[in-house]
Amino acid sequence: MSGKTALVTGASGFIGSNLCKRLASEGWNVRGLIRKTSSREFLDGLDVTLCEGTVGDPGSLAAAADGADMVFHLAARPPDWGSLEVFRKDNVEGTRNVLEACVAKGVRRVFHMSSLSVHPFSGHVDTGEDAPFVTPEYVGRAATFGYCQAKAEAETLAFDFARERGLELSAARTGMAYGPNDHGIFYQLAEGIRKGLYSHVGGGNTYMPWCYVENLLDGIVLASTLPGAIGRVYNVVDDGKVTMRDFVEKTCDALGWKRPRFSVPLAFARFTGAALEDLYLLFGAKKGPPITRYRIAYVAKHLHFSNERVKRELGWEPRVSLEEGLERTAAWYLRYTGKAAA
Repeated sequence: MSGKTALVTGASGFIGSNLCKRLASEGWNVRGLIRKTSSREFLDGLDVTLCEGTVGDPGSLAAAADGADMVFHLAARPPDWGSLEVFRKDNVEGTRNVLEACVAKGVRRVFHMSSLSVHPFSGHVDTGEDAPFVTPEYVGRAATFGYCQAKAEAETLAFDFARERGLELSAARTGMAYGPNDHGIFYQLAEGIRKGLYSHVGGGNTYMPWCYVENLLDGIVLASTLPGAIGRVYNVVDDGKVTMRDFVEKTCDALGWKRPRFSVPLAFARFTGAALEDLYLLFGAKKGPPITRYRIAYVAKHLHFSNERVKRELGWEPRVSLEEGLERTAAWYLRYTGKAAA
């Protein structure tokens, strides 16, 4: 893709920073949209032009998209805390703003990063892309399930908009992505284990939708560049049925740490998450508690999704195994934090 220009929204984030690095290494001229207040630590040293702005600011989007050949829309409010209205503002209206900027600046090819959280956490094994989305009844009053509803609405909006306005759009859904630069899932998990605060929930025996970041990037690049991917959405998750316990224990092995031995009953975890969430809501907390309904629901039942479509249609295969991915991520974490083995 030498000479082509790509705009990446959410460039300072975990997936976004890794995508910028990948695209630059493949010869793209890369622009990264970042907030003025965003950390640049994972973008320092990369051949990336940084554009300050937000998906809520059409002017900054238009300026960043001007002259681009491709837009990778990764920016989204994470599923930590917030009302449905807040999630809609950032994740739905933000998506609309990105697409409007593409139309205004003549950018036809767009990639939209969706999420497996568009599906209810009702138990999944080998679930494909056509499974039902969440409903307002499912979302209810939980202060973090609004993320699920907003991501479902954003994906629907993206494809509807593309059909109506002539954009060539493709999308991917992933779940528990991990790898270097991950300040979310892996970092928080490792810190919890290191501090002795982590316990399995219900034995930790449910399958989770893991994906090493380089495998995810392979899927993103294929979905965004192959003509056959236009109008399609793909589950991009690694092979195998890997439980939360499997992942945690292999993480500890990679870090040279002792494996956690304790587990709390699922019913107790659900009660605690609901109680803490309601308490934080009562006091109008801007940040959520360490345990929420969303986080417990996510690990309560199997969340295993099929990657057969992306393999069949795009020729994708996960090149990095779980063990190798964890070794790489553990090495990054230890370098980044300066932590010695516990």
